[in-house]
Amino acid sequence: MKLAKLKKCLLLAVILTCICQISFSQSERNKWVFGLGMNAIDFFPFDTEGNGNSGGFFNEVTNAANHWNVGGPKIHATRHVWKRLSVEGAFSYSSLTRFGATETEEASYTAFDINAQYALFNLENKFNIALSLGGGYASAYNSGGTLNAGGNLNWWFSGSFGLNVQGMVKYNSPDYSLAPHMFYGFSLVFRPNGDGLGGDNQFIWRNGM
Repeated sequence: MKLAKLKKCLLLAVILTCICQISFSQSERNKWVFGLGMNAIDFFPFDTEGNGNSGGFFNEVTNAANHWNVGGPKIHATRHVWKRLSVEGAFSYSSLTRFGATETEEASYTAFDINAQYALFNLENKFNIALSLGGGYASAYNSGGTLNAGGNLNWWFSGSFGLNVQGMVKYNSPDYSLAPHMFYGFSLVFRPNGDGLGGDNQFIWRNGM
């Protein structure tokens, strides 16, 4: 039942994201990105008291069916700063029903984050991976600041539309007033100038890697 419910939630979130997504591409020509997507919160992969994990750090990190809290929205804005460096500001909201493997009463998850992103390839490529590092403040059972580290992937499957996937570790202080957790973001992205780049994507590829 849990797996079936998760699949239904993911399908609904994808459909809503496709309908509601309004975002803009980021490059030397388009410095701003605005996005709307969904998120998933996972407390299990950390050795935190009460989350049911006895296997250590990153144990069952991909066990979405049993541990992930899937919800939304994630609203974000990214500004290109210099060469391959950008800065992202994000607001995320979700409902929590699992603290790792432990089912809990429903609680709200709210987070504000600012992350620096460094693209491994030219920002105008069809496919790009960026490393991210930053900080934020989250409320999830308890509240506290977080140190964020991770990365994201952009894939432009047409001149105007693409997909963004983000994964981050959000770590709190050793007293665990706010439990460390994994954060995932999923978005459909759109760039308004995509049609003007030409059907052969010459602008996207002209600078190579």
